[in-house]
Amino acid sequence: MRFRETKLLLLTAGFVLLSACGGGENGGGDSYLSGSVIDGYISGAIVCIDNNANGKCDVNEPQTLTDASGAYKLSTKGLSTAGLNIVADIPDTAKDSGDDGKTLAQAGKSAYTMASSADRAAVITPFTTLVISKSQSEKLSFTEAKLQVMVSLGLPVETNIQEDHIKAGNGVVSSIARQIGRQLQIAQSAQASNSNDRLKAINDFFNTKRNGFGTLVSSGTALSNVPASISTVADSSLMLYKMPSAKSGDLITASAMVFTPKGVSPPASGWPMVVFAHGTSGVASKCAPSTIMQGGGGYSYDTLIAVLINNGLVVVAPDYEGRGPGIADSHPYLHLSSAGYSMALAAVAAKTTLGTKLAGSWAMMGHSQGGHAALAAAQYSGLASQIDNTLRYKGAIAIAPASNLSLALSSMLDLISKTTDPTQFSTAYATLETLNFYSSYITKGSDATLEPLPVDTVFGTRLKDLHKASAGECGAAYFTAIRKDVAAYSLTSQATPAKYPGVIADEFNKPYVQRMLGALEPGTVYLSGNTLIVQGEADTTVLPATTAKLTQLMKTNNSVVTLKTYSGAGHTTVLAVPQAQADMAAHLATIFTR
Repeated sequence: MRFRETKLLLLTAGFVLLSACGGGENGGGDSYLSGSVIDGYISGAIVCIDNNANGKCDVNEPQTLTDASGAYKLSTKGLSTAGLNIVADIPDTAKDSGDDGKTLAQAGKSAYTMASSADRAAVITPFTTLVISKSQSEKLSFTEAKLQVMVSLGLPVETNIQEDHIKAGNGVVSSIARQIGRQLQIAQSAQASNSNDRLKAINDFFNTKRNGFGTLVSSGTALSNVPASISTVADSSLMLYKMPSAKSGDLITASAMVFTPKGVSPPASGWPMVVFAHGTSGVASKCAPSTIMQGGGGYSYDTLIAVLINNGLVVVAPDYEGRGPGIADSHPYLHLSSAGYSMALAAVAAKTTLGTKLAGSWAMMGHSQGGHAALAAAQYSGLASQIDNTLRYKGAIAIAPASNLSLALSSMLDLISKTTDPTQFSTAYATLETLNFYSSYITKGSDATLEPLPVDTVFGTRLKDLHKASAGECGAAYFTAIRKDVAAYSLTSQATPAKYPGVIADEFNKPYVQRMLGALEPGTVYLSGNTLIVQGEADTTVLPATTAKLTQLMKTNNSVVTLKTYSGAGHTTVLAVPQAQADMAAHLATIFTR
């Protein structure tokens, strides 16, 4: 347990002792439990002591309403709360602070229930709800229930679920809480509202979903147009498996390519496995590497994949959520949870497919968007082991990983806005192209999440029209369209980079955009395994400064991480630097022999 959590529990214990001695606000010897109901801060929720342990507020139970800030103060006069739960019944007339003053009903949400333990800090959140429902339903200790829930959510076991995660400012934790909150609404509307034991119904709902994580849909489908560099050394196939949707939490189908060494038997202990994540190729289903390759478009990482296979490794290459053969467009670009589930559950499905041919030890490797996904997989690696205890995560190689997105985009906006010297316009226009490309894909990807960004609000007329017309195109084609548009604009009368009607800076800096960007950040919690970060010093897409900042954040969170930089190497050319290749090979050899 971390000091912060320990301190909070001690303070809570002290509060209960003081309350029991009297000191009530009305001077009548009354005692209270107080705290907040949080998904966003929820006003208008009914909070009660759940005397009969049915997971809802009955009329004869002590209860109160949360105020405008989501706070409650509940009288417990004459009542022992030991072993009881606090329940928050949240009607659709309640308001969540994240919904801009709308009621749940106006925001398209439904009524739901959350709970916490009256014996612990009185913050009621989606996290406390899952832990309490699992503990009560499965007769587990609070500690064991919390362990299982945190691992399934890709969060460290030490996560303080009694903390006000909004006030703490961790965008990733808050984002996961909001995802779970939305699923709690679905769970209640689907089955829990009429249940005599609402907490058990909630637990059953989530268990049903989790039991499907990583299940195999199909495997062994032959891949066509595999590059010769791979086909000469590997057998190649397509695998389909189940993962949760970033938007609804429902199980959806995802795809991954599987490459196994050709013409050789696995060692007695089985092959180690690398799950490989590719860089940005587009947000549409047709932009999946397996689809592009089978359509004759090649595979940009074929040489690297062939090297891994020649070193006796099985390579599994997911297409990411919402992309792949026969899969509908729904890709949450750079969404941390989606990427983590996609990678970790691909490892689970591959182990089911290949069985004892795999040793069980696995690692992540990825470039750019894939570097981000590699770090996301490290965060969710415990889930793979929770599902299949033969899987042992070893570490990752993150090459030029996307991170510090708010800082990177704001830096681009700042450079563009301050460029007034015509001799520097070419540099600023190049930056504008990059800004338009990534901000447009992030915005398009947000459509597949709980919090889509409003295109008409965040983009000016020119980028808005371009986004609506072409953001579904794959990477190279869309970047070309952006470049042509910027070039055409630059020829108009009195054009300057700063006047291009693209990302609206004032809107970009608003809390709802920053909250969304914060939820995408990797490395904000402890990551297991041993991570190597590879960065080209001449990279103008993922800047060395942002990667250095990411590395320091990971170290602050006690993750084992090493950053190696390479002079003169750019975003893609770093992959071909001999020393970088040697360092990556040495890292894999080290982690797989431990």
